[in-house]
Amino acid sequence: MARNQEKLKQRLLENLAKVPNISVVCENLNVSRATFYRWRLEDAVFDENVNYALEAGREVISDLCESQIIKKIQEGDNKMIIYYLSHNNQRYKPYTMSYREKRIQQMPLVQFQGPDGKIYDSFEEYSIGEKERIRKIIEDNKS
Repeated sequence: MARNQEKLKQRLLENLAKVPNISVVCENLNVSRATFYRWRLEDAVFDENVNYALEAGREVISDLCESQIIKKIQEGDNKMIIYYLSHNNQRYKPYTMSYREKRIQQMPLVQFQGPDGKIYDSFEEYSIGEKERIRKIIEDNKS
């Protein structure tokens, strides 16, 4: 019995290295997913080998996908050209503003005169320590 179980585990690993989908592989080999996950919990070596097999399978699928993308690019498919460049070349990646950049852009422009006499558009040009010093000076001038 144990020998058959080891053979089945090996077949699971071989299939996962080709198709990295646990449900599909278990169904093809008539192994319940519950059994598969129990084996992973009980057998640390098997669990580690499953992780390696899944990673190898993902690499196989990624290679297949990339070859199809390249084929479409060679056929002149503009959507694939744009997709590939925007995901693989920094120059073509769409620019997205960070949350902080969006918040700053939405803030009204506030100008104030700093203690050095210069006119500033916002507190952003100061360090945290300088901001606190400026706030204190402004508060002192209010009183």
